[in-house]
Amino acid sequence: MLFPTDLVTWESAPLAHAPIAIARAGAIAFCGSIVWVALLAGAFSALAPMFGARRDWAQSWKVAAYGTTPVWVVGVLLVKPVLVGLLLVAMLHCSYLYYAGLQIVAGVKQGAAAEYVGVVLFLALVASTLLGAVLAGI
Repeated sequence: MLFPTDLVTWESAPLAHAPIAIARAGAIAFCGSIVWVALLAGAFSALAPMFGARRDWAQSWKVAAYGTTPVWVVGVLLVKPVLVGLLLVAMLHCSYLYYAGLQIVAGVKQGAAAEYVGVVLFLALVASTLLGAVLAGI
């Protein structure tokens, strides 16, 4: 036997439920991306005074949403798993957009912008991981 029967039980699942499962997964991913942008905006706003910027919620939303756009655009291409490398490139481009956006929109000095982005991304990743752990337990 090439594969244990427990690993291929998906063949017995009715295909009628597949569109519902796909729609549910898409809705969860969409909501998760909105929560991610909100976490980023909150972190940008909360840490602004530490990096010489004014605390402004609207400007933080602009930077977070605009910077995340490349991942949203490339996320559509993940239908083909081979294109996952483009997602990594898009994530690096997001970091640059946060860096440039904070300088233009929030008035952060060039020397502090890279550190600001690094700290915010670290805090957002920690918050996202904790939120995911809490939601996984529900």
